[in-house]
Amino acid sequence: MFKIIKKVLLGSVSILIISVMTWTTILLNPSWSYAHETQIDFVTIHHNSELGEEATVVVKEAIDLIKRSPIYTKETKIDLCLNDDDFYKNIHPLYGKCLGYAVMDKTIIKNCSLNFKEKLAHTKWEENNFEARKFKLSYLFAHEFTHNLQFLDSPGFFFKSPWAFNWKLEGHADYTARGFQNDGLLKNKIDIYEEEKTKQHNGYTVLKLKDGTSQILSYYKYALVIQYLMEVKKLNFKQILESDLLLDNVYVEMIEWRNNE
Repeated sequence: MFKIIKKVLLGSVSILIISVMTWTTILLNPSWSYAHETQIDFVTIHHNSELGEEATVVVKEAIDLIKRSPIYTKETKIDLCLNDDDFYKNIHPLYGKCLGYAVMDKTIIKNCSLNFKEKLAHTKWEENNFEARKFKLSYLFAHEFTHNLQFLDSPGFFFKSPWAFNWKLEGHADYTARGFQNDGLLKNKIDIYEEEKTKQHNGYTVLKLKDGTSQILSYYKYALVIQYLMEVKKLNFKQILESDLLLDNVYVEMIEWRNNE
């Protein structure tokens, strides 16, 4: 009986190892899933549909945003995998309803339609009562590219907690992708958030921006806290990541700073 159990366990472990190895190999080689590759600076776009010049413009805008980050290096290489392949966009089983996600040096676009001419990503999700929403495309790419930079800068952190949601990572990604660095507008943006959080919202809560696009409201809050920590408290990305800072505590401190300045 023990031999049978041992055989079954060894067989199950072997299947699991082979499955993980196969999944990892496919993940690391997106070119196997796509018909075309287009190189723009350090970003390789994987796509099935033909791309026009508008795509180059949008990706260059995103690249310019992340090059301002202190954790960007000239060794950076990123694969941008568009959602015109039904298999690859769903390769990660834990990412459900999202515009896109990042895994290691891969940015994968998922639940949105891309319009490079308009420079927009469009959504109409059931969770938002099918409300039509649009997001700035260069922002979407830059946000996920920043996650790629974060992994390349601090891979050990991701391997320690690969599935954990982290406000520090999301806040830093939005801080970078929205071009908040040293804009001198932190107090104004705090006022905007304080007013917006009291309103009723439909579905997933977003902030409507002046250009008609949306920003996830919680990410906006995280980005303000990151801006406060980096520009007022003078902490760098790694110091923030390795700290035991709690979001709510820092937010209260930031409000006190805003009120007393």
